[in-house]
Amino acid sequence: MINPAQQALTAYRNRVYSETLTLTGEEGVDDWTGYTARMEVRHYGAQPGSALISLATVMSGQGLVLTVGPNHVLTIAPRIEQATLAALPGGTSSDAVTGGDDAIFFHDLLLIAPDGDADALRQGAFNLKPGVTIA
Repeated sequence: MINPAQQALTAYRNRVYSETLTLTGEEGVDDWTGYTARMEVRHYGAQPGSALISLATVMSGQGLVLTVGPNHVLTIAPRIEQATLAALPGGTSSDAVTGGDDAIFFHDLLLIAPDGDADALRQGAFNLKPGVTIA
């Protein structure tokens, strides 16, 4: 079992969110074959109903790209398209001093073993900033 890291993420309404996470095998896994991942963004933890954003394992595009490298290193690359971020609720007021309000949501990222057991890799705030320049 992996203890989830508490990590706040910051994204912007006006551009794609992407990052790269690396697991080195210290988690006690020698073979990542068959593993998948899921990530959700919600108004708050344990919110019932559908997630605001739900990412699953994909080969490319919006979602979670998993790549296994040498020495059992697993790379997870989340990607959320700009249109998805722009469509999230809240934080849309205009303010000449601050540039607008941030919207604060919550996320977690699960790693799912081939037998269906899931471990949370990380969880925490998902801060959405308004951004300024439209790409």
